[in-house]
Amino acid sequence: LQNVVHVTITGVACTWYFMSRNMPSYPTLGALRRSLTSSFGSICLGSLVVALLQLLRAIASSGKASDGSVTFMGSCFACLLDWIEASMEYFNQYAYVQVAMYGKSFVQASKDTWSLVKDCGISALINDSLISRTLMLTVFLASIAVGILAPLPFQDPEWTWYALEVFLGFLIALFILSSFLKVVHSSIQAIFVCYAEQPEV
Repeated sequence: LQNVVHVTITGVACTWYFMSRNMPSYPTLGALRRSLTSSFGSICLGSLVVALLQLLRAIASSGKASDGSVTFMGSCFACLLDWIEASMEYFNQYAYVQVAMYGKSFVQASKDTWSLVKDCGISALINDSLISRTLMLTVFLASIAVGILAPLPFQDPEWTWYALEVFLGFLIALFILSSFLKVVHSSIQAIFVCYAEQPEV
């Protein structure tokens, strides 16, 4: 479901990037329809690859020697699989942009994403690193502000429940804002790929 949402958001962002002067009506519905029909197999294949890596990592991390200790090689293999899984999840986000942008199969989108990474890989890494950290800091600071300020109008004179109200306000704001800013992050990834593919638009 998360990848379907990501492909839908990136599809809308790509539509805006390439067709901003002649925007079709209901671009979100069109992107959702494409992600649930013609691109759904590509989304499932990318998710399956990550799920298989998670399964292998779980098997590797559960492997123990007969005396109950984890073997050194098993730990190294589990660490390697963890790194491969994280890299694949990161790589898939950009491959899904290719799927949303052109309607490619997952294999072709992965090949094109690999070419894109070879051409401007460090820029993508810097882009994601800066954007992710900025969005995370924004969500955290805004959640703190909401947590502190939201209970003030409903405050009882003795301030007995203020700490609980601040904590609950912080958690609710953190959940809502992080969900909203995932949309922003997906859009930024899509615009980055669109710009890297065709900067003259």
